[in-house]
Amino acid sequence: MTPSPPDLALRWLVRLRWWAVGAQAGVLLVAALGLQLDLPLRWLGVVVSAVALSNVALGRLRRAPALLLPLTLLADLVALTVLLALTGGPTNPFTVLYVVHVALAAVVLGPAWTWGTAGAAVACFGVLFLLDPPDTALVHDPAAMRAHLLGMWIGFAAAGVAIAGVVARLASDLRAREDDLSRAQADTARAARLASLSTLAAGAAHEMGSPLTTIAVAAAELEAVAELDAEGRQDLALIRREIERCRGILARMSTEAGVHPGETVAPVALADTLRRLAERFPADAARLDLSAPAGASIRAPAGAVDRVLAGLVDNALRAAPAPARVTVEAAPEGGWMVVEVRDAGSGIPTADLAKVGEPFFTTRPPGEGMGLGVFLARRLAEDLGGTFGIASGPGGTRVRLTLPGAAA
Repeated sequence: MTPSPPDLALRWLVRLRWWAVGAQAGVLLVAALGLQLDLPLRWLGVVVSAVALSNVALGRLRRAPALLLPLTLLADLVALTVLLALTGGPTNPFTVLYVVHVALAAVVLGPAWTWGTAGAAVACFGVLFLLDPPDTALVHDPAAMRAHLLGMWIGFAAAGVAIAGVVARLASDLRAREDDLSRAQADTARAARLASLSTLAAGAAHEMGSPLTTIAVAAAELEAVAELDAEGRQDLALIRREIERCRGILARMSTEAGVHPGETVAPVALADTLRRLAERFPADAARLDLSAPAGASIRAPAGAVDRVLAGLVDNALRAAPAPARVTVEAAPEGGWMVVEVRDAGSGIPTADLAKVGEPFFTTRPPGEGMGLGVFLARRLAEDLGGTFGIASGPGGTRVRLTLPGAAA
């Protein structure tokens, strides 16, 4: 098994040692008070207290030095050996707990230290035979043998529970770490795509600038022709206005590339945002249901919010042709503001839903979209510390943005 991260291993070693201290203290109390066994409680208490005090110091560490974990496990082997030597030596049924230390070393340490810990455990067990040779008379006393076998069963159960619990929880924590790593890798991949989008946008703005300038000059020359009728002049004026509009769009692409550099995060009144949103879709304004609580605000770059909501509404209008309505609704949730965009379209196919939000993925026919609207919405929400969600079915699609609210 791959060694676990040092901080994770340290946290679980501290927790396991507290369990061990509690179990040792409990067993000693039961043996001395319940079973009335004659035990050197003073020395046993010194050993258990030493383990507890060392664990207090260990628990205050945020990072484990390289040799701390293996040396701690070796020290615990010595402490266990002393406890066993004072309570029956090799005949103590709790000698099975040596296996717990070896298993823990296999989980949290590398192969070399694992083999070293296993060797140390075997040596410590052997030392018990030298310090206190086993009492062979035990096998001739049926009552003592039954008690010994019961103790072996309890010791085995304790070892099994400890090993299973530690390994299961460590494996769970490691899976959580792997999930975090996967999310970080996905974020890095999205950032790389965004960087490529920035390069593409800047290049497109540069390449398209020249032909737009040529078209504008040609339109101006045609507009100056005296024989041109009034309708033709109006068409040329429209062409020139649309060219200027294209230039503005390209300028934003070259400087923004889908993000919001230079824009200040400040309180933005949702009423003003929804008003500007309606103005962007004059032909479909009657199909839009826009609502927000009175005085509601969010903390965000206003321009980026306008562009993101415009992109989501455009998607919704295309997904639900007239006379179907599109709803944009904002509602407070704790210190956040939830903005939902809902349509009544046919929904997104299940196979495509997981891909929605990735740059350059679109469910529209070729040539009708680049698949960036939902991606930019996700990016904005995550940049502001909020969340993005999308749900879709036969009844339509719902996009949910959680954005930081602004105090009134």
